Amino acid sequence: MDQDAISGTNEIDQTNTTEAKYVYYTEKRHISTTVQNREEGSVQDWRMRERLKTVSGALVLCLNIGVDPPDVVKPSPCAKLECWVDPFALPPAKALDAIGKNLQAQYEQLSIRTRYRQYLDPSVDEMKKFCTNLRKSAKEERILFHYNGHGVPKPTASGEIWCFNKHFTQYIPVSLGDLQSWLGSPCVYVYDCSAAGNILESFKRFAEQRYIEAARAESSSTPQAPPNIQLAACGPNETLPMHPDLPADLFTSCLTSPIEIALRWFVLQNPLPSSLTVDMVLKLPGRLQDRRTPLGELNWIFTAITDTIAWNVLPRDLFKQLFRQDLMVAALFRNFLLAERIMRRYQCNPMSHPQLPPTYDHPMWDSWDLAVDMCLAQLPALLNADDGGPEVEYKHSSFFDEQLTAFQVWLSRGSVSLKPPEQLPIVLQVLLSQVHRSRALGLLSKYLDLGPRAVSLALSIGIFPYVLKLLQSPAADLKPPLVFIWTRILAVDRSCQQDLLKDNGYTYFVNILSPSSMLNIQNESEHRAMCSFILAIFCTNFNQGQVACKKANVLHACLARISDVDALLRQWACLCIGQYWTNYVDAKSEGIENQAHIKLFNLLLDPVPEVRAAALYALGTFIGDLNRTEQIVNIEQNIAISALDAINDASPIVRRELVIALSHIVNAYAEQFTRAAYEELQEIRRRNSTARQPAVRSSSVYTCIWKALLNLSADPDVEVSQLASTVIDYIHDQLLESHHAENVALTIRQVLQEQSSQESETFRQFLNRPPPADGVLPLKSKFFDWSCEYFREPQMRPAESEQQGSIDDNERSWRRRRNESIIESTRPLKEVAGSSRWNKQIAFFNNDSEPTRLLFHQFEPHLIVANDKDMISVWNWRKHYNTHSFSNGNPLGSKITTLKFINEDEISMLLTGSSTKFLISYFFFNFCKVLNLSFFPLICYNRRWCSTYISKL
Repeated sequence: MDQDAISGTNEIDQTNTTEAKYVYYTEKRHISTTVQNREEGSVQDWRMRERLKTVSGALVLCLNIGVDPPDVVKPSPCAKLECWVDPFALPPAKALDAIGKNLQAQYEQLSIRTRYRQYLDPSVDEMKKFCTNLRKSAKEERILFHYNGHGVPKPTASGEIWCFNKHFTQYIPVSLGDLQSWLGSPCVYVYDCSAAGNILESFKRFAEQRYIEAARAESSSTPQAPPNIQLAACGPNETLPMHPDLPADLFTSCLTSPIEIALRWFVLQNPLPSSLTVDMVLKLPGRLQDRRTPLGELNWIFTAITDTIAWNVLPRDLFKQLFRQDLMVAALFRNFLLAERIMRRYQCNPMSHPQLPPTYDHPMWDSWDLAVDMCLAQLPALLNADDGGPEVEYKHSSFFDEQLTAFQVWLSRGSVSLKPPEQLPIVLQVLLSQVHRSRALGLLSKYLDLGPRAVSLALSIGIFPYVLKLLQSPAADLKPPLVFIWTRILAVDRSCQQDLLKDNGYTYFVNILSPSSMLNIQNESEHRAMCSFILAIFCTNFNQGQVACKKANVLHACLARISDVDALLRQWACLCIGQYWTNYVDAKSEGIENQAHIKLFNLLLDPVPEVRAAALYALGTFIGDLNRTEQIVNIEQNIAISALDAINDASPIVRRELVIALSHIVNAYAEQFTRAAYEELQEIRRRNSTARQPAVRSSSVYTCIWKALLNLSADPDVEVSQLASTVIDYIHDQLLESHHAENVALTIRQVLQEQSSQESETFRQFLNRPPPADGVLPLKSKFFDWSCEYFREPQMRPAESEQQGSIDDNERSWRRRRNESIIESTRPLKEVAGSSRWNKQIAFFNNDSEPTRLLFHQFEPHLIVANDKDMISVWNWRKHYNTHSFSNGNPLGSKITTLKFINEDEISMLLTGSSTKFLISYFFFNFCKVLNLSFFPLICYNRRWCSTYISKL
């Protein structure tokens, strides 16, 4: 492939720049073969490490029905409903009991698992008793403390709340300090009373003081703020609204029955004439838990909208704490946003701790009003049908369809913006619906294709539990998007192995990869490659995953795919095999039974370098761990001998994996390689002796491998030579510690004496290198991580540099117009150039040495000059100065014989060759507007093989 690219440059028609031009050496392996530094850093910690539950709830009602508190003057008429119960329609005792039951039922709609207790008009002693008992039973979990103080005075300026004495003859204040000591933490407090802000502000001061005192007693470090949450109905100097059309406990109604109060308020605020009444909206059919009914659909839309508002307004950490940590807290804060919107209309400003930014005027509330309006428009017909009228079919809201369309528009138009789409939480809610699920997953796939930042945001919104649960779905149309979504997640965050093991989620991908599966989609091989990637990640450093894959016959599925026509699937089938049997003896035994190593040998001749490298990676991880019976030794030797064919491979990534695979052999048979190294030194000693005795030495597999490593230590690719040198240094270090150490020292002394001074100094520097660290073998491959980077890059759209209007695209357009202009302006000169005299001097350059090769760039004002040794100079002939000079790194006695440009129409690269008996070396040169250039070798040919480097400006 690389050789074809070199030879193909001559075939490009340079006279017509409007035609498509071939650009060579732009594959990822030519640009970088190391794992890139990720700009986004590690993915956000989206998991809830300390998930709390609200296990107990105290519902404290201080109403004292029939007796108004002394500091409240109520107008007539005024609000009187408490938990949708008229306290004056029943005897006081029965009314109080009914209110308590209704309040508990409303809270149970938020969290059914919380244990609630009603405390109706309690005394101070009763309050102390039940608070302390609640903390004992809840232990370290969260407690809900709901306080309704409509029948007692307002909280004092110091935040004291009021209750009664035993005979209801006095109001008794309760200090917040006492309340905190009784309930402890964590707690969530709800204050529904006038001047509730006094409680919240005082509570924070008391809590901070208590924690600072506790910290001083235990240590000198400053503690974190207490994990207590507070919701207050109004500010310190505000009175609750008393509008007769509203309930007296408007704040509680917003928190515990948001749909009912939202519908009432919508009717009250509607400025248009309507036949709807408050009593009618209370008869809206359906159940909150059934999304197919009008009431359930509105509740679903409300959840999506409030989640969206919170996610777009709150900091990410605060959103996760309030909306993802505890179901009870999440429900309360979603409903708190509604309370803020409604109560601000009545001069009340609900308060919270942690404090939230204002959300009452968020644009998403308009979408809520539209959804409510569309639903209530059908209500008269629905109620008429219930009364025996003609049947009507409820038309479901178009809210989710419209939001998905908005999300789709954002993906097509606004995805270049760093601001995340505000519809992302709605996509999460849509996954709950079978009607919209397929479309939502498709759009979510396109969003995750934007890169790691998009994946991180999707995980932070809470998408993971949904896509994990969908692995249990048998729907065929969900397979392609689910495979893609899981690929993007695991490419960014590999911590999901235990989640895949739970409920056998990994089998979803095994079934798709298996030979008997049929996807019936256009790019099914690519999706199977993604499944191989997912299973490879599942096995990485996770023994439970390897055991599970053995039970699922993953090896058999991967071996069936290594001969697929798709190179990506062949590559990842090999990598999956490598991860599957790494440090896992049972998997390697299974591989021997299925002759997996022999099947992998065939891939060492694959036309795609990444596939050859992946095969070597899998073969390298196979070596080791097994008991060295005669069969195992023969198999490992066969692997090593077969792998040696890659020493002549043209791609450096393949030769790197060859060295790493051989390091596994060296590590497993260190004693045999130490003997081979000793024999090599003895051979050097015999060659240097005056007697010139004929060499008598045994030839073995280990000797062949040792010679191959010596050759690879002189590889033109720097990383290959360094890796091979590390292995050689390890064996030499073992040799110097063996019983042959004295003979080794004599051999080295003799070599130093007979070599030239320059060669002797080089050899001494080699000997003075620090010894390799313990545990250096086997070498660690970076090829797997490098291959994983592919799935972090865009797959559904061109890279940003290839998109129209990008910086790179604009630069390409400018170069194309510039090149066309140069060709057009110089075309007339072509007819006279051959017959005219070339006697006009443009510039004079002092090259400081005799030039032997000259090369002009076709479009740039650059002249490349090579001297009679190995120096290359780059001159700007238009501005008359030397931009750079560098050494070609030729072997001694060789000269530069060839200069050639590659990709001359684009960002050009310089190809240079030096001819010796064995070696031709090539380099890349990158032209751009910046003239401070760095030069690095790109291609080096040695007989049949070449290595690639990248030049970075």
